Amino acid sequence: MKKILLILVLIVLNVFNTSAQDREYLISIEGFIGQGPRLCGGYHGLQSIRLFFADGSSRYIFGSSAELEHSNQNFEAQYVFNESNRVTRVEFRSVPRTSGFRGCRNNPTQDIISIDIPSIDCYNRRFLQTQIFPSHNRGSALINILPKPELQFEDSDISTSSVYSGCTDSGIGIIATSGFASPNSAYKWEFLDNINLDRITNQTWVFINRRLNEAMRTLTQCEEMNVCPQPRRVLEERVRELENLLASTPRTVEISVWRPIENKEGQSQVNLLPSDLYPTDRSAQQAVLNQNVQIILDQYQL
Repeated sequence: MKKILLILVLIVLNVFNTSAQDREYLISIEGFIGQGPRLCGGYHGLQSIRLFFADGSSRYIFGSSAELEHSNQNFEAQYVFNESNRVTRVEFRSVPRTSGFRGCRNNPTQDIISIDIPSIDCYNRRFLQTQIFPSHNRGSALINILPKPELQFEDSDISTSSVYSGCTDSGIGIIATSGFASPNSAYKWEFLDNINLDRITNQTWVFINRRLNEAMRTLTQCEEMNVCPQPRRVLEERVRELENLLASTPRTVEISVWRPIENKEGQSQVNLLPSDLYPTDRSAQQAVLNQNVQIILDQYQL
């Protein structure tokens, strides 16, 4: 009798298109913008991020013509585009704040910086403040472009939203959009490991411990300096409650972890067996049978 191999769940963003494929890419822009020479005035900081495409069209992915107040803040924006109409240029528009004869004002001269994108083949570049926001005191921007493969099971009758069971002698086949120029970057397969868990600090424990320390400091101030925001009895009871709660809360917890399927990297079509997930761990190969296993291409865990 054949053993059930895996119950695979694909983590997909798009439904696979079996017709002529226009490959998709994801552009991601993130960074930080500081301020101009003065911290005052009206609209200021990053006003817009605009993409220009091969056909001459453009699209705002951050801001537009509105007057924003976006200084001393992080920013991020994303957009999916097709290879047939790729991004050719990114434009940043920012307004610094300066001082004049009548005090603080917006600089009437905007900084409009255009960044040419010569290739979308795994473009990744960081720009410094002087390159991207020359009139601001701090800032930077990272532009990252990655291929965005679509996924389907090899058995096209099985929906990508379905749970797929396979057998140990045949495995489970998955197909991704093919033809990307850098396959090692486009096809980085991962699975969610529910067998070999990682142990991490329990953030609930951290939160309770922080609250306990605050309560103890408050109680100490009440006892030693007679500065009591509440009756001493209430403060003592609060400390005891937090001590009991902390004692009953585990300091660490175990969690599932996304791990690479190393022998499948760079492949647009894969056939998965337990030995692909756990090549040197035979006990894990057995333990994973009949369990749900999630599969993903790792750059899209956004």
